[in-house]
Amino acid sequence: MIKIIDTDKLFQQFATEYVKKNAVNLTAEEIEENIELIFTAFANTTFSELDGLSPVKYYDSFSADELALALIEHLNSGIAPSAYLCESLAEKEGGEEIIAGLLNENDEEKISYAINLLNDKGSKNYLDKYLDFILNSTYSSVVELSTEALISNAEMVKERVLNAYGIAKLDRKINLVEILSYVKDDERAFKILIDEFNANPDKMMIYASYLSRYGDERAIEVLTLAISSDKIDYADYQELKCAIESLGGEVDIKKDFSKDKAFLSVKNFKIEN
Repeated sequence: MIKIIDTDKLFQQFATEYVKKNAVNLTAEEIEENIELIFTAFANTTFSELDGLSPVKYYDSFSADELALALIEHLNSGIAPSAYLCESLAEKEGGEEIIAGLLNENDEEKISYAINLLNDKGSKNYLDKYLDFILNSTYSSVVELSTEALISNAEMVKERVLNAYGIAKLDRKINLVEILSYVKDDERAFKILIDEFNANPDKMMIYASYLSRYGDERAIEVLTLAISSDKIDYADYQELKCAIESLGGEVDIKKDFSKDKAFLSVKNFKIEN
């Protein structure tokens, strides 16, 4: 049975001793720069708390189901699951159904762990659940993680996302549009990307990046019209210019941003450096 160990606390104790022995003459900044060396040493050091094994070998000695059950016990007890537990669980086959049980919890942390782990394991069995989270969850991190998971499977969920777009709340449409920006050669997706760009001048930079990612050169005309406007600021101009050029277009339009705060900040930064 896996011990429910606070490995963060164990690491803090280890790091304190490690620094005393190996980095006594280093500054705090130098220690921070070499933190990966401490993590590596910790991962390969044996501890009595882990039955005389290193963190890596300890968690790797259990099955995926055992690790998944330990994950749940950690979360229920309020002790953060070890990163080594999660890494081992993600790499092993199995444990998906146990992890997926966390998707039904009314708890942001538990759901987030489940989405991350299932996505790391390459599971495609819960994509509908993620779409439901995007449409209805009140947890911002869950919405974002669900969006990332569907982005990784954009072609597979395309039809479901297109159908959901028509019923989604305004503040969630942007998540669906982001997913559709990863779809290839679909006129419906392209139309939505164009429509949302035109309908959201306050989010011009975001939607311009989506059009750039989608990669259809027909968007150049719409983007060029937008960059010609006198209402855009320096940041908008730069994003639009980048999007147009990424699609194979050219920008010959010159604008005076000498009174734009964003422009002045960039200009001053360049001078100082």
